[in-house]
Amino acid sequence: MLLDFLVAFCLAKVAVIHHHQQVEGQRTQKQSLGNGVEVIMIKEDHDFHMFVMACYLFNPFTIITCGGYSTLLLTNLSIIFAVWMKLRGSDLLSALGLALAVNFSLYPVMLFCPLVLMAYKDGRLLGSLKYLLWCSVWGGTILFISYRVTGSWDFLQAVYGIMLTVSDLTPNVGLFWYFFTEAFEHFRVFFLCVFQINAFIYVLPLSVRFSDQPLFLTYILLSLMALFKSYPCVGDLTLPLALLPLWSHTFSYLRYTLVVLTMFLVASVLGPVLWYLWIHAGSANANFFFAMTLVYCLAQAGTWSHEASLIAQVFLISDTIYAFLVYNYDLLHGLPRVDKDGKPIKLKLA
Repeated sequence: MLLDFLVAFCLAKVAVIHHHQQVEGQRTQKQSLGNGVEVIMIKEDHDFHMFVMACYLFNPFTIITCGGYSTLLLTNLSIIFAVWMKLRGSDLLSALGLALAVNFSLYPVMLFCPLVLMAYKDGRLLGSLKYLLWCSVWGGTILFISYRVTGSWDFLQAVYGIMLTVSDLTPNVGLFWYFFTEAFEHFRVFFLCVFQINAFIYVLPLSVRFSDQPLFLTYILLSLMALFKSYPCVGDLTLPLALLPLWSHTFSYLRYTLVVLTMFLVASVLGPVLWYLWIHAGSANANFFFAMTLVYCLAQAGTWSHEASLIAQVFLISDTIYAFLVYNYDLLHGLPRVDKDGKPIKLKLA
């Protein structure tokens, strides 16, 4: 529970800094904004950080993660500490947080890109190189300490090797376990490469597109980590869900709010039921569990299993990106959104 409060404290600090930066940014750039955008501009809110803390602490997934004594809390704390310290301008402590997160799990290495982009905004190329240096120093130091404590390099296989090779196929809330249970052994290496590349391939294009918004990029990458990592759990989603209110001013642009909320609600309620029927009661099996939930998800008729949660995450990520881009378009081009003939314009993202 102490770790949860520390994570919430760091989230509150990130919210305060980011909210202040957004308000000041729009205030200083007001002359370059479009006409009629006052209604969608960010209003100053001194209690905003309390709302962000509540979104994390009262999230049912947070409570489940805390009750399960999950070590994921250490990863989440390291990640949000790294982000907070970078927003404060401390490369030394931010690099320490990122190095610790990567030491606990492989996938937080994705967050190196948004943190480097923050460093680039502060100190251009020299700032980026400085941050890279600190990450290398802390990463090497932690690896050396781990080697001295364990007496061998076997911990690399235990921490990173199992995530890359997916040798443990115990059912979880991810995509990997069922696929590799059914896949032929001689195709295993090929599909391992495909699945692992898929987890990391989005980092570069997203970093290019959102290079001017590194904290939003951090949120997107955290969501993708929860979606595509080899051994996810419900706690992986707590951090991006807590960061989501930082862009509450774009919520009016969301299109699938009801779909996403319904999917998450049904997934949370029926998940334990179907797990019990399969694992304990023996009245269901993996094929039925997987296939029927996938059918229900495609029909958007409601279901559980990890597929429902995953599809809900896909809707949430894509809809959040859409809302963010359209909000910024309206902010720059003004409201109402009309062409030169006065006809309404409907935006479509290619």
